[in-house]
Amino acid sequence: MPDMKPRTKDSTEEIPLDETELYKDPHYIKYIVSEPLGDCRFVMDTGREITAVDLTVAVSLIMRQTYEAIQDHFPSPEARKMFREALTHAVNDEKFWEEEETYFLS
Repeated sequence: MPDMKPRTKDSTEEIPLDETELYKDPHYIKYIVSEPLGDCRFVMDTGREITAVDLTVAVSLIMRQTYEAIQDHFPSPEARKMFREALTHAVNDEKFWEEEETYFLS
């Protein structure tokens, strides 16, 4: 079984801000979402050495960054609660784990 511990960075190490630098990391993950409430388009690109742990950590980071953005842009407890409830509902719904259209277009 592969090592399931996520890789960590030293907190003093600078993270490159130049996107082209990120592509040099064989474990990079990139998500682009366009018009999430309309005609949604989604693109995902990954490095050549991506692991299941990398993907799991990426999703956790995206959830946390989204939560922080909600706090910054919509600083009400109701907005944060809505995000948590929507996320909880999605992952606990069996349809979520089936084909994308089954859940997101129903």
